Amino acid sequence: TYIAGLSPENLRQAGFASIGLWTEDIDRYLGSGRTHGDIRSLLARHELAVPEMSYLGGWQYGPEAAKPAALAEARRLCAMTAALGCP
Repeated sequence: TYIAGLSPENLRQAGFASIGLWTEDIDRYLGSGRTHGDIRSLLARHELAVPEMSYLGGWQYGPEAAKPAALAEARRLCAMTAALGCP
């Protein structure tokens, strides 16, 4: 199984103890019918932590009318990071 095109098994074998994830990759993974629990299980099985996730960009440059949608997206991404155990 791959997350963001990376094999957790290969990452662990290469000596990595953690992986930073991009939210768009997580959305794509979840869109394939998997759950946050599936991701947590996969990472736990390979003893990989998720110390950071990226990306909420461009919000500061948008028009004032776009800020409520940016805030809603920020809340969604915060919930996603919490669901994956990311500080």
